[in-house]
Parts: sequence; C-alpha cells; structure tokens
Amino acid sequence: MQRNWRRVFLFCLVWATLVALGQQLGLRALVSQELASLDLRFRYRGGHRPLPGVVILAIDQRSMVADTFTADELKANPQLAALKNFPFPRHVYAEAIERLAAAGAKKIALDLLFITPKNGDDLLRAAIAKHRDKVILGANYSDDGRQLMLP
Repeated sequence: MQRNWRRVFLFCLVWATLVALGQQLGLRALVSQELASLDLRFRYRGGHRPLPGVVILAIDQRSMVADTFTADELKANPQLAALKNFPFPRHVYAEAIERLAAAGAKKIALDLLFITPKNGDDLLRAAIAKHRDKVILGANYSDDGRQLMLP
C-alpha cells in the first residue's frame, strides 16, 4: 500500500513540475490540460460543506431579481431597497465589508470584478483600505496566468 502512495506522490510531483514548466514556457496546451483536470478533480471529489467557522454570503439567482423582498420587509428595512437590482451599488459592498468586519470576520473575500468606475467607489475603496488585512479581491487572469484580463 505504501508503495502505491509513493507512485501517486511521484506522479503528482512530475505533473506539477511539467505544469510549472509549461506555464513558464507558455505551453498553453499543457496549462489547459491542468485546468481541465482541476475541474475533473473537483467534480470527482464532490461538494463539501464549509467549515463551521466559515460563512458564505453569496449573490445567487434569487438576489438578482427585483421581487426578492416583500413590501413589509422593505418598510421595516429601507436599506434593502438598494438590493433590488443587480449589480448592486458600490456602497452596498462597502457596507457589507464594514458589517462583516464588525461581526468579527477574519477574512472577507469578494469574488467580483469592479471594472468600471461607479458612484460609491470612494466608499468601497475606503472600506477595502480600512480592512486591507481582511479583504481579498477577485481577479481575472488569462489561462496561462500571465496577464490580468478584463471580462
């Protein structure tokens, strides 16, 4: 049994070395194969529940439609009106960062791209700067990982 683990480890080591070389040399086919195999590995592994200390605040299909909140909910919480249409105003993300940080979040990851300037960027920028030790921003790179791409 231990011998099989050594073979698997050796194979993974060789594959990782080839992928790293392929990325450095710009061999797109090898990098594409690695990305495809990564997708396959995640599908094979299946879904996992987050650890108990992890909270995911997600934007899903339901949050992107105007009828998410009832009239009573909007009356009780007028700030919810800013969430009626997606993409949300930038001040919403700034407020989310502030609230999550105040609630004790150790890390706050935003898997969103803020490409074009919008109203509220100053508030978002200030929240990110204030909590720079906690906030992680998403980025969009080319398949070879060498170039930052715009969507």
